[in-house]
Formats: sequence, C-alpha cells, structure tokens
Amino acid sequence: MTPERRAKNNAVILNFLSSDKKPAWVTPLDVLVVVYLLSITDDDGQTRPSIEYLSNRCNVGRTACKDSINRLRRHGWIVKYSGKQNFTSSTYAVQIDWLPIMRHTARSIITVDATNLAIRFHSIIKALPKIKSKNGRLYGVRVERGWQNHWAYVAQEWLDDGYSPEQINAVVDVAFRTMPDTARRGMQTLKLPFEKLLIKAGMTTTPCDVPLAEAAICR
Repeated sequence: MTPERRAKNNAVILNFLSSDKKPAWVTPLDVLVVVYLLSITDDDGQTRPSIEYLSNRCNVGRTACKDSINRLRRHGWIVKYSGKQNFTSSTYAVQIDWLPIMRHTARSIITVDATNLAIRFHSIIKALPKIKSKNGRLYGVRVERGWQNHWAYVAQEWLDDGYSPEQINAVVDVAFRTMPDTARRGMQTLKLPFEKLLIKAGMTTTPCDVPLAEAAICR
C-alpha cells in the first residue's frame, strides 16, 4: 500500500469510528470488519483475506464473520468477488463513498461520464467468452452486486485526474486485447498499468485526449 493510500484509509477509519451517523443495523462486529478490511486493502482498493483469517483477526467464529460480511454486502458497504472458481480467497472492496463519514474526507461526486464508463466496462465483461476450467466446466466472469458502482468510483478518479472518457475507453480496449486475464478482474486492476496502456493505445500519458503525434500541444 502506498503512503498516500494508507493516509487516506487511516483518515477514513478515524472518521468512520467517530461518526455518530451509523445506522441501527450496524453491529460492533460490522464496524470491526470494515475497519480491518480498510487497514489491509491494496492500492486498487481491494483485499483478499480468507474467512478463517478474517474471523481469527476479529476474534469471532466463522459463522459470525460470514453473517457480518453478508450484512455489509446487503447494505452496500462492501462488495465481494467470489474466488471459488479458482480456489482462491474472495476479493473484497469497501465502498468508502457509502460509509457514514465526513464527505470531504473521501467522497467523490460520481458524474454521468464515470457511470457510463462503468456501464461500458460491465457490458464488455458480460460479453466475454466463457473459460473452460481444469475439470472441463465452462464459466464466465461473475460480477457481484455493487461492482459496477465500484468501477464508477475508479473511473471518477481518472476523470478527476484530468483524463478524458476517450482516453479511459482506449485504455480499457487495449487492456482487454493485451492483458485480458487481468482486465476481466475489474477496472481497478488497470490503475497501475494505466499510463503504459495509454501509450499502447497511441495516446499521450498527459491528461488530455490527443494522439502522441500531437502531444506537444497538449496542455
């Protein structure tokens, strides 16, 4: 986790713990689970602890831990990408914008452009051909409820950095052509290789939507 991401998560945790706006359905265990997931998230806003590991760290049983996760998912505070298909731990992402915290700490206004970018990414995911597993079964990408919202937050971060929808769509298209196994895991996986993918798409890494040949006039 980068220092910037850690600082942001720490600010979110402090504001979340001190907030008096938590809804009635939230239990102390729910708060603990959210805080712990935030503390171990990676730079893509994800973390992959097993249920056994998470329940041990929270000092509760597996059933109680699962119940808490399911409750948080139902209310949109976390999203989960199942890891059962490849026998790995599930991936979790805390939806910071849905937490009862001070708006200026972490929340972003999700624009129409960000929503449309997430919808397009979702449509690409749904259209991907099914993959045959080792036991011969075919399966597609399972998109959990809430992942499209998570992708909208990712797209909004790029838009806030000054990149255009055209640049972002170009990155997505190149990613699915050149690194499909990574891209199919979600838009958040394109954060680190974003600039390299822009170059592969024939665009400048400067936040504007001009080809490399015109990069000199990009402001």
